[in-house]
Amino acid sequence: MSDLPAQLYFAYGSNLWLQQMAIRCPESYYVGRAVLLDHRWQINSRGFANVIPCSGYNVHGLVYQVSVDDEARLDRNEGVHSGAYTKSYHSVVLHEAVEDLQLPTRYLVQDGGLDKAVNSVRSGSRSHEPERQGRIRSNVLVYLSSRYSQWGTARDEYVDRMNFGIRDAVTLGIPSDFFENTVRPSIPLRSASRRTQREDQTRPTR
Repeated sequence: MSDLPAQLYFAYGSNLWLQQMAIRCPESYYVGRAVLLDHRWQINSRGFANVIPCSGYNVHGLVYQVSVDDEARLDRNEGVHSGAYTKSYHSVVLHEAVEDLQLPTRYLVQDGGLDKAVNSVRSGSRSHEPERQGRIRSNVLVYLSSRYSQWGTARDEYVDRMNFGIRDAVTLGIPSDFFENTVRPSIPLRSASRRTQREDQTRPTR
């Protein structure tokens, strides 16, 4: 992983999709999976994922290391200037990936994709586990919206991107039960033939 000063970023929406993250933040590194405590996952009134404070609920996500330039790109995509999301900093329970998986995000989506990378690590690891024990990590960037915190319905194109993200997140170790119990009521499963990779990378969306 890069030794340059960088920020850890907790993704819980469509940036779970590594291909999208590699495009939006080309200097990013994958760090591991994490849990944001005492928050609840939702689709908000704008039709995108959000997290709201809620005691007893937990949100699972992926953590990336982002450069200053990547963070500026995230700010644009998340609509910070327009007030769609605000930047917040939280402690998370971070399960760091083993070093062989802490790679530039763009590398993980090349040459056979994420499945190949994870399977390669598992086959070469003594423990067969591609991550370390969880520990508290503070000052992790989370984009959230208190302004748009009413429950809503996911936008159609967002459902497609979330489905790609869910697949990647489960491959990287996020429990599938979290998605089945918390996310699937708002993000229906679709067949691969219906999913497209249409995206406007400059729109301030999650």
